[in-house]
Amino acid sequence: EPVFRAKLFKLKTSGHLHHEKDWYERDMWIAQNGSLVYWSPKQEGNLVYYTASDVNTATISECPAGTACRPHVFQVVLAPANGVEFEPAYFAAETEELKNAWMNALREAAHTA
Repeated sequence: EPVFRAKLFKLKTSGHLHHEKDWYERDMWIAQNGSLVYWSPKQEGNLVYYTASDVNTATISECPAGTACRPHVFQVVLAPANGVEFEPAYFAAETEELKNAWMNALREAAHTA
């Protein structure tokens, strides 16, 4: 049973924040172990987007209105590893409440990992 589960839009890799076609809606959840997982229609299976250790060291922050073509956007930035900096991943929830719930659930998962 997931800790938290809801639909979430994710910006595709190398996607443009203001291009609607670059956002994909996915069924996403936080697993009991703290990983962020989603259902991939392309792979027809569950894929781990971030491991529990990724979530544990990530910075989760709200994006200002107008950051993207979608409202209710937040970003997840993984901690640098072996001198490598990671690009932020962008997500958009369907409502302000869901955005806040996702951000809180990810932060809580980080504290339990």
